[in-house]
Amino acid sequence: MAAKLAAALKERVKGRREDVTVEVSRLAHENGLSPTWVFNAIESNLLEVLHRRRGVQWVERGTLIKIPLNFGMELIDHTADLRAQLQDVQDELEYTKGELNEYRCSVCGAPMSYQDYNVPLSEDVTGFVVTFDCSRCETDGYGTRPCPSDPKFPKIEEYEFRFKEHASEPTWKWSCFAIAKTSMAHQVSIPHAMGQTMEEAQKRLIENYKRIAEPWR
Repeated sequence: MAAKLAAALKERVKGRREDVTVEVSRLAHENGLSPTWVFNAIESNLLEVLHRRRGVQWVERGTLIKIPLNFGMELIDHTADLRAQLQDVQDELEYTKGELNEYRCSVCGAPMSYQDYNVPLSEDVTGFVVTFDCSRCETDGYGTRPCPSDPKFPKIEEYEFRFKEHASEPTWKWSCFAIAKTSMAHQVSIPHAMGQTMEEAQKRLIENYKRIAEPWR
């Protein structure tokens, strides 16, 4: 019956230059179809769903329909094209994201601040150095430094405090130095600090440590 209905509708617009309207009851009667079945076929977009062809539209639901000139033409799935384009964009974004990640710290995401792949390490050897805004430094020479967000970043307990007295100084009578005790601590040097007392010098050095151990953002 679907094929019979499609043929009847197609015949209505054959040779026409504009859309055609027709009563459902008349269409059903002239083609020996049940008006109820015709109504259900139109209501459910049967021809579009079944054959992927352009169907008809209601002008007055249940009584009058409009048959477009392009009735029966194959439907183009524009959404499929859009989905394909969207997938292409997503793939490109993922690729770009991967490219950008090469220029960011893999631990905290801080951007790269400097890179040089022709650093002289000796008279005949060159190496590389890459630094990031978080203060992380990667190099195949001396100077590797971990990211402050790295769980392996040295704790203050990984340093030994040593003091030096300056008896002749009127104000800054003591200096405090942080001596690395572990391999990770050797990668992060803490600036020495001075104070009027040993306690003050040590306190200032701990403040120096907190500043360099502060995570990026």
